[in-house]
Amino acid sequence: DKHSNTLSLIDVREEINSPGFPLVIPQLFVVWVKSQTKGDEEKFDALLSIRHNKQEIASFPLAVSFATSKIHRSIVGLNAMVIPGPGALEFKVSVSSKKVASYSIPINAVPPAQA
Repeated sequence: DKHSNTLSLIDVREEINSPGFPLVIPQLFVVWVKSQTKGDEEKFDALLSIRHNKQEIASFPLAVSFATSKIHRSIVGLNAMVIPGPGALEFKVSVSSKKVASYSIPINAVPPAQA
């Protein structure tokens, strides 16, 4: 919430299990929170890249600014992300081609549920 400066995270994924592929994730939000540290510029550009099994499937520029706060928050919303098969879904934030943050979610193939 921009007015109260709070953020609620609901349905955070640590792994995803699917009985079939391709898997369509209808809606996904990626959140990156960065505190300003010594040496950080007041404003700089970053890049969020999303990879499946080391192959890039999407990337988004992030404009980072500490002009009004010592904490920056980027929220990127995606609709209908298609995951072609099992493996690792990695989210990486880079600044000047240097990785500054990453998070990986295992995507697992599981047997179909029995009726």
